[in-house]
Amino acid sequence: MKRAVLMARGLGMDAYSSPTPTTRYRSFHSQMEFLSGETYFYIVYLVFKI
Repeated sequence: MKRAVLMARGLGMDAYSSPTPTTRYRSFHSQMEFLSGETYFYIVYLVFKI
């Protein structure tokens, strides 16, 4: 959600996040895989704006 808002604002859109109270990632392992992937892509976007 953080990356999506950052990208939308980078395109000049007035974006707001609206997360859900539930998740499809049940296990700790799947949550950490998702979090590490999003963190990686967030940093890549910040550095390269791609």
